[in-house]
Amino acid sequence: MNVLLTTDFSFTSEHAMEFAMELFDPKETHYTLLHVVHIPHAGMVLTKTLAKEVSDHAHRKLNDLKQHLKNRHPEISLEITAEIGVFKSTVARWVENHDIHFLVMGTNGTSGIFEKLIGSHTREVVDYISVPTLVIPMTAPIQKESRILMAVSDLDFKDRDTIHTYFGGLRTENTSICIYTISDQNVEFRSDSDYVEILPESLRSHVTRVVEKRSENLLQEDQLLTFAEENNHNLIAIFPQSRNWFQKLLRRSVTLGALKNSTIPLLIIR
Repeated sequence: MNVLLTTDFSFTSEHAMEFAMELFDPKETHYTLLHVVHIPHAGMVLTKTLAKEVSDHAHRKLNDLKQHLKNRHPEISLEITAEIGVFKSTVARWVENHDIHFLVMGTNGTSGIFEKLIGSHTREVVDYISVPTLVIPMTAPIQKESRILMAVSDLDFKDRDTIHTYFGGLRTENTSICIYTISDQNVEFRSDSDYVEILPESLRSHVTRVVEKRSENLLQEDQLLTFAEENNHNLIAIFPQSRNWFQKLLRRSVTLGALKNSTIPLLIIR
């Protein structure tokens, strides 16, 4: 499984890397550490001399960061790369051309989701890139135990292969999973076993609860985040529904609502 880590050499991005390396199984994961020297405008260019100086400086910092991460996690497989360009399109190109299965990004926390550098790019990238994305607030503690809240809907039963592929790369030790679904009043719930079988076989024994809720007056993302906080979950897995641009104008995105308000890391799988 190929995981792309984005870095601006801040504490926020390094914190996201550390979180990911505790979450994913090192035997199943190869990491690429990408630094984008962000050019705000597509038409902006750098001279060859300046571009080389910027690139060389970035690679020196990447090598130092790689050594630091390898010292802390000697079992990981990790390569580094730096590119000059517009952040969103550069990340998208890397995802498309290098068979990336997961993208990892950090945010500055609930109020910082639209703020500078990595934080400001997170929402753009999540809405633009189709691969699963792990979004980690700077305030989220790194823990050896994963208590995952997996939010599902009936539509997710159509995508079992996708779910099996991406959940199969998680560490299984010290992992517990609560499957959570919110349905309208007139929708019939499925059996617990139906929900459990969404997961790959290696993780089914780690399901501790299946929770079925009816929609309340709260926004769905608020209902979900409240449950996660009250039950001490430290990761939320969510499966956004694909929508065209017109639907996005008419309907709020539960995923982006959760992204804006959550202090808990989100694993966004689509």
